Amino acid sequence: MATTEIDDQGDPLFDSMESVLDALRVRVPAFPADFERRLDERLSDLLSHAQLQVLVMACQGFVPDVSRDALLEGATGRDLVSWLRRAVAPTDAHLDSGPRGTYRGTSTTLRPVAEVDVAGLYLSALHPANAHRWRCRGEAPPPDAFRRALFSESVLAQFMVVPRDDQGHGIGLVNAYSADLTSGNCYLAFQRSGPPGTGRARGTSGMMIEGIALFIEYLFDHFDLHKIYAELPEYNLGLLDGLVGTLFVEEGRLVGHYRYAERRWDLHILALYRPAWEELIQRFRPGWDGRD
Repeated sequence: MATTEIDDQGDPLFDSMESVLDALRVRVPAFPADFERRLDERLSDLLSHAQLQVLVMACQGFVPDVSRDALLEGATGRDLVSWLRRAVAPTDAHLDSGPRGTYRGTSTTLRPVAEVDVAGLYLSALHPANAHRWRCRGEAPPPDAFRRALFSESVLAQFMVVPRDDQGHGIGLVNAYSADLTSGNCYLAFQRSGPPGTGRARGTSGMMIEGIALFIEYLFDHFDLHKIYAELPEYNLGLLDGLVGTLFVEEGRLVGHYRYAERRWDLHILALYRPAWEELIQRFRPGWDGRD
């Protein structure tokens, strides 16, 4: 694997393996307790999909010159520790996320959904490999019906997640719907843009989860929400592997609610509470969301 040169801009952020592990434990939910004994295993075997995406997002704040995809393509725990032990404080420009309310992360930002985004979302939602996962559940509505649902009055807020340096390119949709602002809750949904088979754009690993984090911050900032719900079919739970039971709490389950591929699947109802979110965001890359 190719190594990455990091400019010597100051003292290393982490002076020992233990300092690296401490940083990872507070940033990656349910970080493996036995990580130090499994350094030669691939990160993809050590961490779940969601944990890997969080890790990629976190590392952009420490070692911005390490490729996002390098962390996913065969990298081991030992590679990760080596990179972080050579890390130095990123430049102020790299960490600049603007004042509170701009909703810019290290690599992504949010922008309103535009007409140009609808086609990509439509293709993604109706592609045969995705159709059972998203709102259409295998049905194929005409484009105008899909557009009406996308801009339905039940939507509280929604944005496209876009790279900070290419805001015309939508990575995916984040959406809050069915809000009960009297009780202080709403539902969260997210969807990548574009069909599988076209290939995930290189260098975008971790960017969707960063966009989801920005959107959650937006929701808690703008609305007096007590908690945010997410409804996931059983076959979609892997999208939040490692986050359920740590950040998200399972509050309900509808047994056998969905049918797909000749079997019944449960629908899991997860909740993210404001205090849990505040605890995470204050220790995760301080400053990324514009807080003092």
